[in-house]
Amino acid sequence: MKPGQRAASVSPAQTNELAAGPASIAGTRVVFDFDGTLRSGDAFIGFFLTLLRGAPVRWLGVVLAAPLAIVAGLLPDGRRRFASVLLWVATAGVAEEAFRTAMRDHARAQGSRERFYEEGLACLRAHQDAGDEPVIVTGAAEDLVVELLRERGVDVPVIGSQLNRTAGGMVCTDHCFGRRKLALLAKRGYPATWQWTYSDSAAD
Repeated sequence: MKPGQRAASVSPAQTNELAAGPASIAGTRVVFDFDGTLRSGDAFIGFFLTLLRGAPVRWLGVVLAAPLAIVAGLLPDGRRRFASVLLWVATAGVAEEAFRTAMRDHARAQGSRERFYEEGLACLRAHQDAGDEPVIVTGAAEDLVVELLRERGVDVPVIGSQLNRTAGGMVCTDHCFGRRKLALLAKRGYPATWQWTYSDSAAD
């Protein structure tokens, strides 16, 4: 993504810069990535593996569906299609409410693990304290990120990928990735007038 005035592409190792905080940019809009910026690892893969834990039949289904997922990944909007094939197989027959409950349970379990970058959270809170308007925009499932942040006591708007039930299983209906992040930011009332962005990914 390309902000209107100033961008900051950061890695978690830049502890001193993040901890210092943005003391002189009060009132601005600030965009944060999530995976790799505020939290280590891939949040959705962690949840996906939790869904498969103790379910050998679903594991087998995912393995058998992998070639189809790879072919789907070669089509336009391939990332979303690839993820949707595997997610559908992992959740076929699971009621949506049961899926959402599993997501909340996973977030609670993750809350006891140190997966967040404290320097990243400190930077986000420094922006909040300065009167800025931070927003998290992520390729991870929006509802999952909201739950993970809630467990850490972080209250900030989140824009992410959308999951919905289709033909008996969950799929990704809108993948918040690359240029799609810009479109979803604008749709949610965050046009490209932000002054700071924080991300670990060149795709942003």
